[in-house]
Amino acid sequence: MARVVYVHWNGAEGKATVRALREAGHEILFHFSQDAGAPTWKAMKEWLPEAMVVSLSRLPSHGRQVVTWFWEAKSRRSVPVLFVGGEPEKVAVAKKAFPQATFTSEARLLADLARSLARPAPSRS
Repeated sequence: MARVVYVHWNGAEGKATVRALREAGHEILFHFSQDAGAPTWKAMKEWLPEAMVVSLSRLPSHGRQVVTWFWEAKSRRSVPVLFVGGEPEKVAVAKKAFPQATFTSEARLLADLARSLARPAPSRS
């Protein structure tokens, strides 16, 4: 299926989603540490995922920072980003910062990811 980076700031909580994504046939790079060093960022750059999924349930500002960094490079601007869950006020902040992203729930993640992978990427100039 697709290479997907999954960002969740709690490794234990993110494992169920990683399992579901893998069972759906996706190859996953799971990023769960806010203390990531250069090797993590380098791996993410070199791996070039086909989609990025970011949980907003914990440290949503860190998740937004990862997406900002990710979309800075022209080579990654066409990669769809899906934000999952989160408190309504935190989701509103992310929607304002990233209107071209997809916002979804855990229950709808696999369907929305498939839809995002199937359509052409939005313009991010």
